[in-house]
Amino acid sequence: MANSLLARGVSVVGLFFTSLAGLALLASSALQATPACVVSLYTVNFYDGTVSVVNSSTNTLSHTVGIGSNPEAVALSPDGSKLYAVSGATSGIVSVMSTSTNAVLATIAVGNSPDEITINANGTRAYVANLGGSSISVIDLSTNSVVNTISIPNNPINGPAGVILSPDGSRLYVSYTYSGKVAVIDTANNTILTTVTVGNSPMNMAISPDGSKLFVNNYAGNSVSVITTSTNSVTATIAVESAPNGIGITPDGARLYVANQLSNTVSVINTATNTMISTIWGVANPYEAVMASDGSFYVTSVLDNAIYKINTSTNTLTNTYVAGNAPIDVVAGPCVAVVVPSSTPVTTTTNASNAATTNANNVSMSNTPATTTKTVSSQDALPVTGLSHWSWALLGAGIVIVGGVLRQQRSRVH
Repeated sequence: MANSLLARGVSVVGLFFTSLAGLALLASSALQATPACVVSLYTVNFYDGTVSVVNSSTNTLSHTVGIGSNPEAVALSPDGSKLYAVSGATSGIVSVMSTSTNAVLATIAVGNSPDEITINANGTRAYVANLGGSSISVIDLSTNSVVNTISIPNNPINGPAGVILSPDGSRLYVSYTYSGKVAVIDTANNTILTTVTVGNSPMNMAISPDGSKLFVNNYAGNSVSVITTSTNSVTATIAVESAPNGIGITPDGARLYVANQLSNTVSVINTATNTMISTIWGVANPYEAVMASDGSFYVTSVLDNAIYKINTSTNTLTNTYVAGNAPIDVVAGPCVAVVVPSSTPVTTTTNASNAATTNANNVSMSNTPATTTKTVSSQDALPVTGLSHWSWALLGAGIVIVGGVLRQQRSRVH
């Protein structure tokens, strides 16, 4: 009997310590969970003439900055320190804003009716498509001045609407929304090398991380033209839904996301096969979009005055963020990894390698990762996942259960 009781006691004690070890591992894994990645979102609001700064972790509109009438587009410097907002229905300007102070530092006069802006990977040049002026303004960002103007042929009327750079910055691609073409410009001498005929009303574009493919949304053609950049030829045309506008490509280049404005959907395209593999519903009047460096796809809704977040791992709509009046364009700031809260301030590192890359409409691919450092207090840091709290609760329950088993065995002995 004593040996049997001893065996049972050893068995129960073994169960207890096994449970304790398992729960400790569970708690440890929770404490060592991957830190949350937080981005700031910036929208330009057409009717307000403002920039909205949105904190994606708290879903709050943290700042509103006035920049001028009828803003159309926005871009970030590769390190995320400056924001460039294009505005002006006639005489255009680019407002330069500090993202640390949210103050407007300078304004730069460009051409008539500027529509889009892109910035090269080292942050030295910006290119603005002047839709009404049939030109591209080339801006030296060290002096905030226009250093060159590239004339776009106007017979027939072409209408430069979208601009995007190749990852190495050697080529600028300009969509001609009126003539259904894309111009290829050599940025070394600012000359037009060739034009490529695409679909009806080409607007926004995205480029693969390796620069081998250019994807062009044909707004009135309900399609995406795929241009092979080595030959400057269209090698595929992908049918999507009504009025494709915002566009973004995942950081690995595997999938393309297209916001279809008039069908209230987002099309998901496999870039290897050039086929549509999924349709995401629930975005009201999706307009412009940005692919963030963490792989999240953010889409503006002009009707809802909001930003929608799409999880590209599950292709589901996960969050909605408040913006200003008619958010017409959006860009995502650097992705900040927030560490576990502590009683003292902690330091987090920001990987801004794709801060410029992720806005497929507005900013070119950054090849050289840039890092910045941000110190956040324990109040600012995101909480550790609730799993650790559950671990302690389960541990307590395990102790109670084991204690009950021991008491039951003791009563049988007596």
